[in-house]
Amino acid sequence: TYGITCVDGGKTAGAQCSIQVSKAFIILVGNPKTVKANGTSLLGWITTGMKSCVVSSPDQADFTARNFFNTSPSGTATTSPISSQATFLLHCETLAGGTKDATTTISIAQ
Repeated sequence: TYGITCVDGGKTAGAQCSIQVSKAFIILVGNPKTVKANGTSLLGWITTGMKSCVVSSPDQADFTARNFFNTSPSGTATTSPISSQATFLLHCETLAGGTKDATTTISIAQ
């Protein structure tokens, strides 16, 4: 709750307002979650309470390099061709200065 008091010519007036902060959250999904060998998947993410996010993969250096400058708190990105199971990470900075992460894994159809 925040308050303000104003004084004008000896008269005083005040007001208060309350701000409700929702919890920061991340949703990261891959579509499809299972691909044929050397297929690609579309990753999508939405967030609330995030200042910026970067998507990367410890399994796909070229995907990480392609998406390094995309810092949008919501968006999409297409994976590189997947030849074996691959993990993708969304690393976000919250508006409050903290961090939150989400991961998803894309598998190969058997």
